[in-house]
Parts: sequence; C-alpha cells; structure tokens
Amino acid sequence: MATASPPEIEPHCLAGFDDFVHASLAQWGAPGVAVAVIIDGKVAHAQGYGLRDVANRLPVTADTLFAIGSCTKAFTTMVMGTLVDEGKLDWDAPVRTYLPTFALHDPVATDLMTPRDLVTHRSGLPRHDLSWFQSPCSRIELYDRLKYLPPNKTFRQAAQYQNLMYMTAGHLSGVVTGVEWEDLVRWRILMPLGMSRTALSAPEAEKDADCSRPYEDILGELTAVPHYNLAALGPAGSLYSSVNEMSRWLLLHLNKGMHEGTRVISEAQLAEMHAPQVVMPERGTRAEMPYACYGLGWAIQPYRNQTTVWHTGGIDGFLSRVTLLPDRNAACVVLSNKGEGALVSVLSFHLLDRLLGLDHLPWNERLWQEQVEAKATLEAANQAVTAGQVPGTSPSHPLEAFTGEFAHSGYGRLTVSEQDGQLAALYNQQTYRLAHYHYDTFLAVDPSHPEVRYLAAFAVNPRGEIESVALPFEPAAAAIVFQREPVKRL
Repeated sequence: MATASPPEIEPHCLAGFDDFVHASLAQWGAPGVAVAVIIDGKVAHAQGYGLRDVANRLPVTADTLFAIGSCTKAFTTMVMGTLVDEGKLDWDAPVRTYLPTFALHDPVATDLMTPRDLVTHRSGLPRHDLSWFQSPCSRIELYDRLKYLPPNKTFRQAAQYQNLMYMTAGHLSGVVTGVEWEDLVRWRILMPLGMSRTALSAPEAEKDADCSRPYEDILGELTAVPHYNLAALGPAGSLYSSVNEMSRWLLLHLNKGMHEGTRVISEAQLAEMHAPQVVMPERGTRAEMPYACYGLGWAIQPYRNQTTVWHTGGIDGFLSRVTLLPDRNAACVVLSNKGEGALVSVLSFHLLDRLLGLDHLPWNERLWQEQVEAKATLEAANQAVTAGQVPGTSPSHPLEAFTGEFAHSGYGRLTVSEQDGQLAALYNQQTYRLAHYHYDTFLAVDPSHPEVRYLAAFAVNPRGEIESVALPFEPAAAAIVFQREPVKRL
C-alpha cells in the first residue's frame, strides 16, 4: 500500500505572524530578531524585527549579521562529510590515524576515539567550558591540553555536549587537508552557496555595516556587551550570518546536498548528518518532544509527531535556532541579539505549529515559566551556599599568603592578588572578586554573570603553606585544583 503524502502546508499559514513576533519581542525584552521561513523549498518569509543597535536606533534587516553560535557545528560536520566523499576521512577510523598526537586523560578514549565520536559528544568529558572561555590560548594550545581535562564518564557511556571535541574535529580536518578550518568552510560551503557575507569570526563580522550588536540581561538591565572572538573554538561556534544567507544553507539540506544544480555534498553524507547517532537524555522533557537524538552536528527530534532536525546556538549576546522539517520540505531560522531567554525557541516552535497546521500552543507562557523556575533553582543553589557558611571564622593566614600564581595543566594559570584589602583572582582575562566565606574558603563572583558564584577553597601543605586552590569550574566533575607555582627569584 502506498504511503499517503503529508498534507500541503497552508499558503496563508504565516498570516498574523508579524504581530506574534512583536508581542514576543516585548515579552522577552530582546532588542531585535530576524526570521526566515522556507515553505515548499522556497523562501516564503525573511524579515528583521526590532533593533540591531539600540543606542543608534538601527533596525534589524534580513541581511543583518548575528553570531549563530553552535549552529556552526553543522558546517564543521559538512566539511568532514565532503572529506569522507573524497576518501580522505573515515568517520569510524581512530582519530590518531589522522592526529598521532591526539591524547585524552582516558587512554581507552585516546586509542578508540573516532571522528564520529568527536562530533557526537561521547568522549566521556563534560563541557569544561571555562577551560577555554576568554582564554588567550590558540587552537593548538587548547588541543594540547585535552589530556589534562578530567572525564566524568567512561568513553561512549553517554552523550555530553562538548565544544572542545568540535574544535578538535576542525583541527583534524585542517591537518587532513593542509588547509585551515576557516578556509575549508569558506571554500567548500560558503562560496558554493553564495554566502558571501557570512563571517568566520567576530572581528570579520564587525567590519560589516549591517552587523548586530550583542546584548545581555545583566542584573535586570539590558546591556550591550563586546563581541566574543571565539577564534580558537571556531569549529564549535564562531560563524556570523543573516537569515537571508542561512536560508541558502537550509535549502541545501532540504535539497539533499544540491545547490542550483551543483552537488556540494553527497546525499549519503547528508543523510548521515541527519541520522540519529546518540540519545540526548536531557532533551526529552516535553510531551510534544518526548525524546531527542544527536546526529552529526544536528539534533533529531519529533515535534508533535513530525520529525525535526535542528540546532541551537548561544554565544555572548546572541541566540539562534535552525529547524528543518525534512518530510514537509520546510524550514525556519531565528536569530536574536539577546543572549538570554527563550525567544528563538518560542518563535521556532510557534512557526512549527503554523507550518504543520496545528493549534498554536502557548509557548511564550510555557517557556517563560521554565525560565522563572530556572532562575529560582539558581537562587536556591546560591542560598544553599550561604546556608553552609560557618560564621565567626577567619583565614588561617594573612591575605598576602594566599596570593601568587596557581596552575592546572588543563585549565592554565590563575593569579591571586590582594586589591584594597580583598583578594581577587585573575583567570582567562576575567577578574573574580574573592570575599571571605569561612576558614580558608572564599566566595568568587563570576564577572560575566554576577548571579553565578563559586567557592574557592585554599589548601595548605604539611609546612602550613598555602599550596593550592580548588574551584568548581566544571559542575559535572570534581573541583579543578590549581597548584601554586614556585616563586621565580631573580
């Protein structure tokens, strides 16, 4: 019996959508957003809303550049797919076939890790994002540090999102070809698709007159923040693009690797990118989306019984979401210049309801409540820290004794100094204020996110000297212990 074709998408399904966008912008306090919708293999809608620059009252357009964050990952896997097409790469060969110096803390993972493992988040490592965020290290320097990052699970035990493995995948592609990852993306994807304004880095994007400024909600105030140059982690999330140019990218996927009669990647490799590889256990929390899997740079998940292929992205001051409805020849992309909130998900889910001809679920209300609950959870965690404080204690040494250089082989150097009678810790170009908590433990406040706090626990050696400081920089693993470095004497 022949399978019935899915019903056609109603041509007027976007009627009233602009009003919904404006109302959602106001609710989430975002300066601007850009949206594109593809219906029946054609761009049916591409428009900017709100402001790309609040101070100068400059509007968002369909050509405005936004950082797309982790939506970059699928560009990295597509480059890899083209190398597989050419016989230069095997998804399932050991990484050390191509990178003999590759090493992780776990020797089993070191020997057995494959390119497929790199891009499906099953290395055994938790995120370890603070090891690279704001770090001055180059890509190769971060790559060389991988072996010092502690895992929290065994190899292939579970999927755990991991940006450094994507960085490694981009580095691997460069070594295989002798061409840097940035040029591979430009030559193999951007140029063939005519994505001439899509930028490979923040400095490149900032030169464009129609590039959005990034904004964050900092202690309740909408604040312009600097563009974050993710150069070293480029393969994990450095691209900037517009909804007009991202529409070309989505059409390439809907057209099974073809662009205007030219094949960019084989249909087989594109299907591999969209095929489930690992389960994402933390994603199956809503009845309409009961489970999710991760492919090669894409998530695969049912939405109200319809297959979606999607990814989100977030980097300082920007959020993004791209979604494919492959069985309906439709897609959407939503780019926002506020790095907090659920606006891009609200608009994406609302568009799916419209494209599928289903009743519109109250996503604004639902996701707003989830945000309220998340903030309450964070506040409860901060209160738990305060509740554990032992009053009336003092540090075991004068503050000067806690100062000096401390280092961790995977996380780098942390410098503790005394400033105006209080300790401060400089790590990866960020200064954490250290307020005495109890005994030899100090409360560290994250300068980028003041609502996030850490307990910095100093330890003494048998001689009574301060020898280390431990910070819970990776919540899913044991505290990271920075050992005091010997004082260099002239």
